Parts: sequence; C-alpha cells; structure tokens
Amino acid sequence: MARFALWLLAGLILGGIIHLSVILLVPSFAERDAWSRLAGIAPDQAFVALDPDDNELGRALQLDPALNYGICQFDLARGPIFIDGNLPHSFWSVAIAARDGRVIYSTTSRAGSGDNIKIGVFNPVQSRLLAEEGLEIGQGFLIVNAPTDQLTAIIRLWPEHDALKTRYDEALSQISCTHDAAI
Repeated sequence: MARFALWLLAGLILGGIIHLSVILLVPSFAERDAWSRLAGIAPDQAFVALDPDDNELGRALQLDPALNYGICQFDLARGPIFIDGNLPHSFWSVAIAARDGRVIYSTTSRAGSGDNIKIGVFNPVQSRLLAEEGLEIGQGFLIVNAPTDQLTAIIRLWPEHDALKTRYDEALSQISCTHDAAI
C-alpha cells in the first residue's frame, strides 16, 4: 500500500509539472499573437495609422477608440532604427514594445520634447558600437537600448475633436521609421 501511495504521489507531481509547463509554453507557440496581427497590417519599417473602424483588431489589441494609433514594426538585426517626425500639438505618447508585449521605453508630449520626435533604437551590440565611436548626439535625440531585436513602435495621439482624426492619421503616416538617419 505504501508503494502504491508513493507511485500515486510521484505521478501527481509529474503530472503537475507537465501541466504547468504546457500552460507556460502555449503562448510562445501562438500564431495569432499581437505581433503577427500587426505584421499583416503594417509593412516593415513604415508607420501605419491603424483603422479605428476595425473593431476586431481594436478589441484584440485593447485599443481605446478615442485615440489615433500608429505602428511601425522592425527588426534590429538589420541595423538600428531611427524614428523621426513631427506630431500634432496635442497629447501624444510613444512606446517601444518587444514582441512579447513588454514595453521597454515610453515617453509622452509632456516629457519636454515638444512636438518633434527623434528616437534611435539600438540593440546592445549596436549601443556598444555607438559608445565606442564617440559620436556626438544631437540635442533632443533620444537613445533607446533594446534588449531584443523584434520591436514595435506605437504612437498614440489624442484628438480633442473627431474632426481632427483624419489629419492626425495623415501626421502618423508622415513619421519615418528607417535605418537611415543622421544622429
């Protein structure tokens, strides 16, 4: 009887370990995660204004319908990314998120940078090379050191009136997200 109880206990413990492992690993095998959904909408290295009328996407990404959203996906394995442009004089926020959804950097219009945005995103190797070169960084240029290569830049704009939504979408599409920039 003691031997049976020991085998039963060992089976329950092993079953629990397998169960927890599967639960923790399933999200990494998901094919319809936020990254994949956005990859189907946004071309590589270009800001795209998200369609506010796409209710399915809005619910899936938990977007606030009162805001305008622009996204740019990129891979730092091909080189650093430079985000540059002018945003409307309104409340805005910029976030850089890793593929798993962790936000690694964010800033807002209230951070003192005005309506002009200049961000360089580098992985650790590129950051080290930047430091070794001793390049002079221009005033107002923000440097983000990203722990991973696959990232998404998200810009949120708050239009005070619905009439501004179209103009804000145009402003979002004018922001550059490219490997080429002058520091």
